[in-house]
Amino acid sequence: MLETIRDYAAERLTAAGEAEPIHAAHLRYYTTLAATAESHLREPDQLAWLARLEAEHDNCRAALRAALAQSAAAPALQLSSALWWFWRLRGYWDEGRAWLEAALARTTPTDCSAAHAEALCGAGDLARLQGDYATARRRLTAGAACREQGGAARGLIYTRTFLGEALRGQGDLAAAGEQTAAAVAVGRATGDPHSLALALNCLGLVQKERGDYAAAQRLFVESLALFQQSGDRWGQELALGNQGTLALQQGDYPAARALFVGGRAGLRPAARQQVRQRLGVAPVGRSGPAPSPGGPSRCLSAREPGPQPRTGARCADGGLPERLARLTAR
Repeated sequence: MLETIRDYAAERLTAAGEAEPIHAAHLRYYTTLAATAESHLREPDQLAWLARLEAEHDNCRAALRAALAQSAAAPALQLSSALWWFWRLRGYWDEGRAWLEAALARTTPTDCSAAHAEALCGAGDLARLQGDYATARRRLTAGAACREQGGAARGLIYTRTFLGEALRGQGDLAAAGEQTAAAVAVGRATGDPHSLALALNCLGLVQKERGDYAAAQRLFVESLALFQQSGDRWGQELALGNQGTLALQQGDYPAARALFVGGRAGLRPAARQQVRQRLGVAPVGRSGPAPSPGGPSRCLSAREPGPQPRTGARCADGGLPERLARLTAR
């Protein structure tokens, strides 16, 4: 019945010659909403804004379709680039990547606008989360070049951090360390707590894989303090989880359990579900109306820079995720 009413209303709008201005106003409103929400998704009220965007997701999809129907690339870039962190946190990786790639397909090689750079970063990171490291490196390298040209320091920190994670996913620890160390250096110069926290966390992962557990622990502790300063609950869980994994790998099971349970204790149900996903005990990822441009997702380790193994074999053979789940079962 609601679809019938909607179709009838659309017909009446078109007949009255008002469809185009109404669709334009709808697109403007949801682009503004997404841009406003984006700045809150790394702050203490992130859960409220995640819920707001979830409730408005169908409207955002309709606005994206309207934006992509236009010949200019800017409207689709602006909306999709504002939504990608929401897609990342909520698990809409296939759908978000498809929207971003559709928007990027309308750009020109010389476009280096802020929205273009953000869309490149988002498309690259979502590709990385799905294990498509080649696409991730290509998109993130282009995004970093745009950031450097535009002088957007905070965006450059995120882009270099995710590029470092893509390189780490391919096993190139030297290049990964170079990118994440560069991101940390920019972060310390700018003083932005959230982007620096994420860069420190990912540099800690590089150090952990190099076997320098002491350096990794220092980086994870500093990352946690900065995530706490910014109020990002997801980031706090990330940093605590990585400290827990570090303790687990060193055989300190009581400390690992305390860190994993502590990371979950301060989170609301939706965030605790993400922790369970990261431990390999709950489904991961969501489907959506937009098709995925890539193949099937790999194991969780390829998606998120946190407490899990990094190869499909270890995900499948009763390894680290199962041990983490047992540690946090009670």
